[in-house]
Amino acid sequence: MIINIIRSTLYLCKDIFKINNTKVFFIFLTFLVFIVSNNSFNSNNVVLAYNNNIYNNNNFVNFLEYNSISNCSNINSFNEYNINFNNNNNNKINNKINNKNFVKEYIVMFKKYIDQKDHQIFLNNIFNKVSTNILDSFKWKIIPRNNPASKYPSDFALVEFTLPPQEEEKIKNIEIDSIINLLKQDSNIKYIFPERKIEESMLKKWQNNGDSGSSNSNSYDDSSNSNSEDEFKSLNSRNKTINHSSRKLVSISDNIQVTDLFNTKKLWSEGYSGKGVKVAIFDTGLSKDHPHFKNIVEITDWTREENSNDNVGHGTFVAGIIASGSEKCLGFAPDSDIHIYRVFNSQKESFTSWFIDAFNHAILTKMDVLNLSIGGPDFMDRPFVEKVWEMSANNIIVVSAIGNDGPLYGTLNNPADQSDVIGVGGIDYSDTLASFSSRGMTTWEIPEGYGRVKPDLVAYGSGVYGSSFRGDACKPLSGTSVSSPVVAGAISLLISSAKDKSIINPASMKQILIESADRIKGAGLFEQGGGKLNIMAAKQLLDSYKPKVSISPSQIDFLPTTSNGKETCGYFWPYCTQKLYHTGLPIIVNATIINGVGVASEITNVYWNASRNGDHLQVSFSYQSNIWPWTGHIGVFFTVPEESATFNGVAEGSVDITISTPGSADQIVRLPVRAQIVPKPPRERRILWDQFHNLRYPIGFFPRDALKIKNEPFDWNGDHLHTNFRKLYNKLVELGYFVEIIGSPLTCFDPQNYGTLFIVDPEEEFLPSEIKKIEEDVRNYGLNLIVFADWYNAEVMKMIEFYDENTQQLWSPATGGANIPALNDFLSVFGIYFGDSIYNGEVVVGERVASVSSGTSIIGFPAGGQILEASLTDLTRLIVKGRNSQSKVPILGFFQPTTMENDDLEDTGQVVVFGDSNCLDETLQKDNFDCYWLIEDILNILKQG
Repeated sequence: MIINIIRSTLYLCKDIFKINNTKVFFIFLTFLVFIVSNNSFNSNNVVLAYNNNIYNNNNFVNFLEYNSISNCSNINSFNEYNINFNNNNNNKINNKINNKNFVKEYIVMFKKYIDQKDHQIFLNNIFNKVSTNILDSFKWKIIPRNNPASKYPSDFALVEFTLPPQEEEKIKNIEIDSIINLLKQDSNIKYIFPERKIEESMLKKWQNNGDSGSSNSNSYDDSSNSNSEDEFKSLNSRNKTINHSSRKLVSISDNIQVTDLFNTKKLWSEGYSGKGVKVAIFDTGLSKDHPHFKNIVEITDWTREENSNDNVGHGTFVAGIIASGSEKCLGFAPDSDIHIYRVFNSQKESFTSWFIDAFNHAILTKMDVLNLSIGGPDFMDRPFVEKVWEMSANNIIVVSAIGNDGPLYGTLNNPADQSDVIGVGGIDYSDTLASFSSRGMTTWEIPEGYGRVKPDLVAYGSGVYGSSFRGDACKPLSGTSVSSPVVAGAISLLISSAKDKSIINPASMKQILIESADRIKGAGLFEQGGGKLNIMAAKQLLDSYKPKVSISPSQIDFLPTTSNGKETCGYFWPYCTQKLYHTGLPIIVNATIINGVGVASEITNVYWNASRNGDHLQVSFSYQSNIWPWTGHIGVFFTVPEESATFNGVAEGSVDITISTPGSADQIVRLPVRAQIVPKPPRERRILWDQFHNLRYPIGFFPRDALKIKNEPFDWNGDHLHTNFRKLYNKLVELGYFVEIIGSPLTCFDPQNYGTLFIVDPEEEFLPSEIKKIEEDVRNYGLNLIVFADWYNAEVMKMIEFYDENTQQLWSPATGGANIPALNDFLSVFGIYFGDSIYNGEVVVGERVASVSSGTSIIGFPAGGQILEASLTDLTRLIVKGRNSQSKVPILGFFQPTTMENDDLEDTGQVVVFGDSNCLDETLQKDNFDCYWLIEDILNILKQG
């Protein structure tokens, strides 16, 4: 049975139909933030990222209940923590025994910095406190870390545990877990986390063409990734025409200087060129005698290769964008002090412990700016995530690439998706969003909550010239790995020009960059953030800046724009597609508070300040009061009260938030809101999307829904209507449907408000109470149910397990593309069952064709139902036995069950099932081969009864 990793409790709606206003229980994820500043040592003044007794919390991510309109109650005590960072068990990972011993490495984080030569004594004292036979069956040792951080105190040790080979694997798992649990009980231990290998995906996704053509790494592709030589080829310099706003037509062969596009020569002429600014570049290294750089202060290697040179080219290029002094490809801050941290080896691999050591070194040596042109989907690597927060708390401005996984939404990379980090997307020279640039929203918060706005801003990242690692040469490359150092270099330049450097901190710089950015056309809030970097406008804001509190987004507008009598939704998508009405589930806005006044502060008051028609909105809030480091979050929930059920018009107001910062006067930050309220839509036009049962990586190994995708094993885009099902959402809105998303159990909605419930590609189990309720909703209340499934086969799941050499763990899928056993339990009350064979091919419905890619078939269907069969390739047989075969199998089914007890109901609801969801999923669509037309046809049939 799948264990719901994010939720440790079950919840149930009670008496939902006995009240006038249907009340729905919502949970919203915000970050628990705190500060500990009294554990520094000597002159280093390091702000530590761990909890103290004031806040009495054991984790840093917190659920807060949205209870003001709730009638769902917890069955058991509620677990306030959303993310379980110690997820080696949650991922259903099995350990693998080598020929000699069973070995595992763990990062043991301490609650204080300790001289590294004392780590052995420190851990010996902890183990000596443990009186158990378990300790007799294993050996442990501290793995030496001979790097530049070794001379400083450290807050972690890398510990290797070894068990003898004769033990059974299951027993070894239990013993390792027991050892870890014993260590965790010690008051000096902060937490223990498995060492992880970081195979940098962004290094593999640099573009070698000058345009912004699609670089969606998740595209349907039978081929594997290109090799490293191909990945770093220079751009084809044929005469490719580029149209830049207010510039003449140029070609890439003209060698565009990216610094010229921001008028940086003006700042250089005034004597500002980054001098005195310490810039840390975490990447693949740099040759110490590279001719393009003036001020290489240090080049340090953290990879155990004992080689600081760049054998890949990524690090050299990134450093060149920031600080090259070559006239061929100038950097933004050529006189800045460059500190090169080689954290990736020649194979483009790294480990969490390498980064943590290097991060500590950056803190202790007081870097000003740190560029991370890296990233990946794993936001649950706790030591990494937490140490990034700690760097921000120590006044290091961290800039990171948002990712090269566009044009799909829900593809943000960590650490750029962290609120304290400046996350940078990419544009081309025509000021158009580069298709490779990853998009928001953040997926930390779903399924229960809603994501934050990212990226923060965008910068040129397509066909940008930078330093080559082969001699005195330049070459153009593309990717958000390029956009990130453009912003990092600009920040370094701006810092050197600041009249009052005491105002510079991660929050103030983020505020300045976002507020001075130029909004680009044709891109939304979750694609461009504040807009395109504008260095000269940022300089003006910097010169007049006074420490303040701000909020992102700066406003929320639910109203579409009208052009030629037609409504369109642009920058504020998806908000401008969402009309509010009585009985609708809350629409959630997740806003980020940015405090340039101080690293730690507190939300002391929040209220809805209604203006024109603002009383027609019911507004509630969810937030963690403590803000640290520099940023916090507030969830705003919008509904329409019963007394406004017939109102039709625009409501306005603002969310007013009071922020208290120690040593400063309180400040009020306002989030203006404009919403369109309409009368309650007819039931048949309302669709409810089940988000609660959709799970994704990194909370577990959930495999891709299409088995032919070889370059990305994980399903990590959220399966949300505003991420990889965005086009489906837009289609439903275009057809005139009102679409709502439920992130709580299916016991928590009134079926009489909705015409159709959508369940697409679920991974989570269904509660018995949910199964019972939905059967009643369909049979007694006329709710239609549409289910799109996906593949599931135990043999294939076993075959796609993969072994992590670093942790010596075997990653096993938590389920298939969908959880078919759970779906079969759910649909069994209607006599409907899916099989465990996997199929590829096409389904012809009338004159149209729908694609099936790693789908399943219907193996059980009730009498009186209608099914459509298709001749499909048996992919299971091909994968397992290597044999091709075609089978004619049921793939689409319609069934109208009988009523249970409601004699007044003219028609019961209908149940429609389809064996594959890939034709709805943007991630997996090939050549625009979608099946949105099939959804439209199904909905039309359901509407006709």
